[in-house]
Order: sequence, then C-alpha cells, then structure tokens
Amino acid sequence: MADQSGSGHKGIWVGLMVAVFVSGLAWLQGTKFAPTLSSDTLRRGRIVLSSGDEEHFVLANNREGSARLVLDGDPKTFSTLYFPSDHPEGTHFLADLALSHFPGNPPVSRKPTSLHFLNGPAAPADFEDYARPREVRIAMLARRANDPDVENLIPDAHVIWQSTLTFPDSRDYTIQLPIPMAESSTGYPENVKLWILKVTVLSIYPGKKYFHNVAIREIDYIDSDASSNVTTWSAKQ
Repeated sequence: MADQSGSGHKGIWVGLMVAVFVSGLAWLQGTKFAPTLSSDTLRRGRIVLSSGDEEHFVLANNREGSARLVLDGDPKTFSTLYFPSDHPEGTHFLADLALSHFPGNPPVSRKPTSLHFLNGPAAPADFEDYARPREVRIAMLARRANDPDVENLIPDAHVIWQSTLTFPDSRDYTIQLPIPMAESSTGYPENVKLWILKVTVLSIYPGKKYFHNVAIREIDYIDSDASSNVTTWSAKQ
C-alpha cells in the first residue's frame, strides 16, 4: 500500500498558503480603500433616476428621456421628462446631490444653500417648442452615507424639507433652501449624510411642438461651509 502521508502534508500546506493569501488580500483591500471611502462616496453619488428610467437605467432614449443630463454639468444638453407620467407618483426624478460634509480630518460640515434650475432646451430659439415645468414640488431628502457595495444595503431616505412652487416661464430660476448646517462630525461616517433631491412636476407650460416633453437643461446644487456665508462649491463641478 502506497504511503500517502507526503501528499497529505502537501495538501495541508497548499490549503494554508491559500488561506494566508486570501487573508492578506482582504487586509490589503481594506487598507487600500478605507482612507478613500469618503471621497469615493462623494465621487460616486451622482445617480439620477426619473419615472420610467428604473427598468432602462443604462438607456438614454426611453420614453421619459434621460434625467441624468440635469447633472452632467453641460448646459448644452437637456433632459426631457414625459408629462403626464403613468407612474403612481407622477412625473418626477430623484438625484443624489452630494455629501453633507467635505472629506477631511475632521470632515467639514456643509449647508445646502440653493438650487439653480436651467429650464428649457439648450437653444434659446427652441425654448417654446418644448414644455417647461410650471408647478413643481421640491423635496430635499437625506440618508446615512455609506458604501452600498460594502454593506449590501441602501439606507432609508427621509424628507427634511419640501415645498410646492410655481416656476416662472423663464430659462433659469433659483430656489433658496432653508436647511440648517449639517451636524459636526469627528470622522467619516459619523453624522455624514447624502443629500438627495426629488423633483415632481405637477403642471407645465405646454410646448408648441413637443407638448409632453418637459425640458430641463441643468440643476446646480450650491452649498457653503461652516466658516462663511460665501458659496464655495457647486455640484456640477
């Protein structure tokens, strides 16, 4: 009968080496990504979903248009939202805006200041061809900031302020946000929130050619830091 002790010892050593390698890789990944988690969350928090986009997130040419263009930082592009939508909540979209703090040691608290809407298509001559938002419900939501890929969950979001406004029929409109400064944080992720914008179009200025297509070129989110009342950052940057 052949002596199998040598092959058995070899198998044990291979198993130990694999276990050590896997443990080392996990440690390396944790060490590499942990210091950049806050900035990585800030970088990745630019998702926009409109009613109708949920099943076609990667497609730009669906019936609802591409709401993601409102945060692309390019006023030469524009989104078209279909009105009225057959979604239970009507014609609306959700947009991840920014974290409540700038990455730092400690993180720097921010105060949401305003939203600047650029309405209508890119070309001024085409302004009346498309529908424009008229009565709009604006809601600011907040949820605990996290990395969903690590925790395998997206925390619940809660409304912190909302208002129904009538927009003028103009190419730009600014909304002041009466939202307090974010709570101080001794280190990420303590008290760090993700600000989320929800826009619901309740009525429109009808378009002459595209009656159902509500055009919005851009939405700039503006906030300020705790040390001054001067605006220092815009989400489109």
